[in-house]
Amino acid sequence: MLLVSAMIVIPALTGFALGRSFHTATAIAIGIALLSMTSGLIAAYYLRLAAGGAVVLVALLIFAAASLARRRWPATAREVHP
Repeated sequence: MLLVSAMIVIPALTGFALGRSFHTATAIAIGIALLSMTSGLIAAYYLRLAAGGAVVLVALLIFAAASLARRRWPATAREVHP
């Protein structure tokens, strides 16, 4: 039950952390979910891991990378000022 919840929540959190609007955040979340699902299943196959755990681990790694990127390059640096 926890893995299923994590598969739903983590891509959404990452999308809303990176997106500026609801539409953009949803598109980013879908892309991250597809990327983590594909990468996690491939990693699970070749590394002989549990598939659900590998997918969630990849999603967590993407979330951590996005969080670090937001801290390193804050939103004020990305916005255009008049």
